[in-house]
Amino acid sequence: MSSEVKENSLKGPGLLVLILSTLGAAAVHGYLTIHHYKVKAGQLGGDSLCNIGEKLNCDVAAASSYSELFGIPLAMLGGFMNFFLALLTLLYAFRFFGENNKSGFRNAIFGTTLVIFLTSIVMAAITFTQLDSYCPFCMVTYGLSIITLIAAWMYMKEDKLLALSPLNFQALQPGIILAVVTLAFSFLFSKVYNKQFLGSGASSIIEASIQEWKTNSVKDIATLSPLSLGADKDKAVMTLVEFADFRCGHCKNAAPTLKAFVQANPDVRLEFQAFPLDGACNEAIPQSSGSSCGLAYLAHCASEQDKGWDAHEWIFSRQGTFVTKDIVENKMTEMITDLGLDGDKLKSCYESEETHELIRNQAKLGKEVGVLGTPTIYANNKKLPGGQMLPILLEAKRASLQKN
Repeated sequence: MSSEVKENSLKGPGLLVLILSTLGAAAVHGYLTIHHYKVKAGQLGGDSLCNIGEKLNCDVAAASSYSELFGIPLAMLGGFMNFFLALLTLLYAFRFFGENNKSGFRNAIFGTTLVIFLTSIVMAAITFTQLDSYCPFCMVTYGLSIITLIAAWMYMKEDKLLALSPLNFQALQPGIILAVVTLAFSFLFSKVYNKQFLGSGASSIIEASIQEWKTNSVKDIATLSPLSLGADKDKAVMTLVEFADFRCGHCKNAAPTLKAFVQANPDVRLEFQAFPLDGACNEAIPQSSGSSCGLAYLAHCASEQDKGWDAHEWIFSRQGTFVTKDIVENKMTEMITDLGLDGDKLKSCYESEETHELIRNQAKLGKEVGVLGTPTIYANNKKLPGGQMLPILLEAKRASLQKN
């Protein structure tokens, strides 16, 4: 290989932009892959980095049925495709495979960038037509796909790759190898991540959970002023009722996944009922501190001012600080300021016997329908084991649709 040929392959901005855009896209896809599995397993425990608001929210995209292809996250496929494209481009730039297969590299590099770009177009169309919120980091990858396509064209023009011989099997080999390697790595890593986040035997656990749910008895779950989200009760294909305690760590982890699932499925309804693990308002619990009950009062009173879900998230984000009832009440002023609440109304509601009676009744309802711990989730009035996990929620919804 002559030094002139090698020097020409490294000239111009196209190569640098192509490498940076593909590696940048691979890194963003890597973050989205981890985020996807955290949503899937109900392990978020709070807002993620790319959740900016109700309309700019990665959780909804991760919880939607469009986030996987044959059980492999699209984010993972995109990550490996961009990473191996960067690697293939570097190998070509340094003439690792010699001068005899330029057409193959042209087809692999430009063809892959075109596939990435077209996939971004399709996913962007799904985002804007099927989902109620937009994933900021996904949009970053869409932008990078445009940059990658332009950079690939620039690079091939700089290295005189644009006018090569027609396609033949040899010219297709690098592209075929890249596709096979991408699929193989994605398949293997999806198995590893499923095991890491969902545990070994996840498919068996999901199947057992759905079968148990189907055979569980139907409970009469009364509507006791729940905090609700999603479809109207008479239009919902599936109604989820969650009994939870604001000081429960598992409840904090479950909350983002449940909310994202409902937002990604507009025919699903979620109702939140308080089940404080606190004898001050729950006769099923012998220990009494007053803190969990106080948090339930706060959330309910905020919902009276249409700030229930805001309070829900505000409390969970500060969960570790609410050790005593006094701390809960001292934090009330902070919540009023942060959420823009009417302080007098909130305090009056918090202290009222009507509020205390409502939370006692919600806890009593939980005891009557068989709640033994939190979170406990019912789907269409039947207890759904593991209902905080996305795969179980998706399977339960499919079963509900088939039944209807």
